Amino acid sequence: MSSNADGLALGGAFASDTNDNLVLINTNLEAAIVAKTAAVAAQAAALVSKNAAAASATAAQSSEDDAATDLGLTNADVVLTHADVVLTHADVVLAEADKVQTGADRVATGNDKTATNADVVLTNADVVLTHADVILAEADKVQTGLDRVATGNDKTATNADVVLTHADVVLTHADVVLAEADKVQTGLDRVATAADRAAIVTLYDTFDDRYLGTKSSDPSVDNDGNSLLTGAIYFNSSINNTKFYNGSAWENPEATATSGANTATAQASIASTKASEASTSASNAATSETNASNSASAAASSAALGAAALPRTGGAMTGAITTNSTFDGRDVAADGVLATNAMPKSGGAFTGAVTTNSTIDGRDVAADGVLATNAMPKSGGAFTGNVTTNGLIDGRDVAADGVLATNALPKSGGAMTGAITTNSTFDGVDIATRDGVLTSTTNTVNNLSNVFDPIGASVAMAIALGG
Repeated sequence: MSSNADGLALGGAFASDTNDNLVLINTNLEAAIVAKTAAVAAQAAALVSKNAAAASATAAQSSEDDAATDLGLTNADVVLTHADVVLTHADVVLAEADKVQTGADRVATGNDKTATNADVVLTNADVVLTHADVILAEADKVQTGLDRVATGNDKTATNADVVLTHADVVLTHADVVLAEADKVQTGLDRVATAADRAAIVTLYDTFDDRYLGTKSSDPSVDNDGNSLLTGAIYFNSSINNTKFYNGSAWENPEATATSGANTATAQASIASTKASEASTSASNAATSETNASNSASAAASSAALGAAALPRTGGAMTGAITTNSTFDGRDVAADGVLATNAMPKSGGAFTGAVTTNSTIDGRDVAADGVLATNAMPKSGGAFTGNVTTNGLIDGRDVAADGVLATNALPKSGGAMTGAITTNSTFDGVDIATRDGVLTSTTNTVNNLSNVFDPIGASVAMAIALGG
């Protein structure tokens, strides 16, 4: 384009239509270049579509064989990657075509810019052609990849055929093995069937020897005419009961059970009576022990009182007699009675009347009105009435002791009318411990009566007593 401009400069000025023709020529050239570029791009796009279709067909073929699926998909990814490269280059071509068009527009704006734009167009055309060459080279790579995929698919198909062939051989051998196994199983089934028949016959014969069926009287042999087996049974239609052979005779379990039940009931009644009698005896023994304890306690109290009291027959006081009051209204200490004028300790007769305006040992003699003839002689005697006191007799509170002679057990013995308790022993025997033993024995008898009732309460009583 620059040489044309030089020619124009040397030849002089041209008419304006010449410039217009130049612009038109340049425009047509650019249009031709754009058309060629578009054709190349279209050819590249068609090749890409063809490669994509081939890749799709290859992928579809590869999906039929599981062993080659991964390889086919990998190659398909390579193909698609190259296709993306081709499309990218096509986009570059189209972008360059846009630049060419832009250059053509600029040519129309001025002659100077036309020559410059023509150079740019030629340069861009070279770039387009270069990209077209790249596209064709990438298309060749795609085709090479497709060829490799096809080769791999062929190898996969061949290997699959080999695997299927071996699988057919294995299945054929398996069929042979199964056929032989069926023959063996058939033989085993025949053997098992014969053994089962023999076992059934033996089982039925054994059952027939044990259960003899229904008969009206005791059989002496089994259903095969052989000796009876111990434990054989049959139903006696005459008595409507099942009977058992014990090895020597036929037994009727129902009759035996009824007899045993009647015996057990009678023994239970006897045992219950014995247990009641034992309980009564234990209660009487406890009562006797209580009465004995009470009698012993009363006897001990009476003995203690008797030992400490002044006997009725008289006796010597072992200690001084003191008073914080007077005797018959006289203050002995104040009176200064001499021993020669006093009543001797050994006793004696008063030579005069004894009077007092007070009391003697707290007693108002005048109020009591007791005459000497009605008093207890010093020599002792028998009281004709009750003796009461609001004080002590020889240090004993008789009212607190509360034991009257009429309520005491005579020394000669007798029957206690109440319970006897003690915190000690009777004749060395701990009654509380013995009572616990008796109660435990009674409870044991009652418990054994409940447990062993089916065999008779009398047997339970014998067990409890060590019999």
